[in-house]
Amino acid sequence: MILYSAMEKFLRKARGFAHSTTHFGGALSVARKLAGGSRLGQRAVGHLEGWMGKYTDYRTRAFDRKHGTDTFERAQLADLQVAGLDPRFGDWLYGPINPDFFAEMMRALPLRLGDYGFVDVGAGKGLALMLASEYPFRELLGIEFSPELVEAGKKNVEKYERSTGRSLRVEWVCDDFMAHALPPRPSLFFLNNPFPHSIATHAITHIEKSIAAHPRKVALIYRKPHGETVKQLDASPHLRPLKSTPFWHAYEAV
Repeated sequence: MILYSAMEKFLRKARGFAHSTTHFGGALSVARKLAGGSRLGQRAVGHLEGWMGKYTDYRTRAFDRKHGTDTFERAQLADLQVAGLDPRFGDWLYGPINPDFFAEMMRALPLRLGDYGFVDVGAGKGLALMLASEYPFRELLGIEFSPELVEAGKKNVEKYERSTGRSLRVEWVCDDFMAHALPPRPSLFFLNNPFPHSIATHAITHIEKSIAAHPRKVALIYRKPHGETVKQLDASPHLRPLKSTPFWHAYEAV
């Protein structure tokens, strides 16, 4: 039994590395392990991370170049017009999801995406919603508490529609996610690291309460969650792990 458990744990980790294919993510994770405490190894990993960062930025900017949108530029939340911004956000930044990363996650999910509506938690400038429109989600909902980012997102969706000739029918909600009543329909909640853990813990609880009040199909994808956030998700009585990689985690309702 112990041997079986150890083997299962090893296989889960191996599958996680295999699913981290974007920008050699799996290779980077292996490189970190091999580097250990070696100064030379750490320096080499640092150079690799720097190269990967530049490549990621290039690939993310490619979406804007193709469609004439403006999703790449970061935004300091403290500089946006957000009434009653929680001070725990500190110097938190808006940043876009890399399209390759998004496609990687969608490919790896063992779900029928057409059974779910796509809910972008902290939708920012709308990039994830535009990417999600390429999959058979039932609906597209973006929840964002910055009016400035919502307006930018709406303009980006309009430009994307003109570029592609498709109508996305995105629903935008400008509200605090924790204060907004979540749709009681099957939903896939997408979180591109929108909160520090001290705030993310409340967002997860909000989703859990929605599942308890309206039992239904629910999936949750979290990119680059804090370690404590992962612990909270793994211990949730309402969610069970679907996929676990070094860079993102996916769950579904029990």
